[in-house]
Amino acid sequence: MSRILVVDDSPVERRVMGGLLGTNSDWTVEFAGDGAEALDRCLEHEPDLVVTDFNMPTMDGLQLLNKLRQRHPRVPVIIAT
Repeated sequence: MSRILVVDDSPVERRVMGGLLGTNSDWTVEFAGDGAEALDRCLEHEPDLVVTDFNMPTMDGLQLLNKLRQRHPRVPVIIAT
């Protein structure tokens, strides 16, 4: 089963993306409200894919991408706005 991490500061956007991705029974969808929380989740268990918003407080999507590349260079990342 593939693990997808959705990162967005908007609960509505997280629900929408989770609803779309959650229709595939082969995927487990998890959520983070910002980049820092996403990094913590990635330390717990490396995702197979990260889908992140670009504009977020604390750590934006590009900063998250850069940090993920350092720690998890093989994890694909999709940045959405």
